[in-house]
Amino acid sequence: MINRFFLSISRNVWLHFVSLIFLTYLVKQLFINVCKSLKKIFVFQIVSNYLIFYELDKVLNDLNVNLLNKFALNSVLLELYYKRLIIKNLVDNKDNKVPTELLLFSANFENLNIYFFNNTIGWLKY
Repeated sequence: MINRFFLSISRNVWLHFVSLIFLTYLVKQLFINVCKSLKKIFVFQIVSNYLIFYELDKVLNDLNVNLLNKFALNSVLLELYYKRLIIKNLVDNKDNKVPTELLLFSANFENLNIYFFNNTIGWLKY
């Protein structure tokens, strides 16, 4: 009777030990599978972020080019507007005095617009 009792205890212990070993194997496989899936997700995120940032960079470059073109166009139009004002004032003025608009235009707008225009066109070439 005592031998059967010890035999049953040892059988139960072995069954629990085998179950524990199988459980550790399953946990190990679960950990390996989770690591593989996380690695695949990480690679996917890197590739998708690269593609998204590449497209955003193209869109932002196009927007910058459009803004620079509009800035150059606005500066040329502003220069033409002030030249029209100067010509109109010269035609309206019967005196031979130099109008203040001409001095203002030559001091503030001509050199600045030439500088911006040259830099903008030089930047857009490359």
